[in-house]
Amino acid sequence: MPFLVEEQLNKNGAIAQNKTTMKDKKAVIKDERIVSTMFMYSAAIVAKEMMLAK
Repeated sequence: MPFLVEEQLNKNGAIAQNKTTMKDKKAVIKDERIVSTMFMYSAAIVAKEMMLAK
């Protein structure tokens, strides 16, 4: 891509987080309908949060 996705997200008003801005590297981020994490090992936590967020 000719641009950084994080920069474009920030331009559009998002608050993008990355490994340098997150205190807990295994944290799960929730925002309305989006549940995400940076690490594969947190996938089970993401799945649980998605089920709770119905």
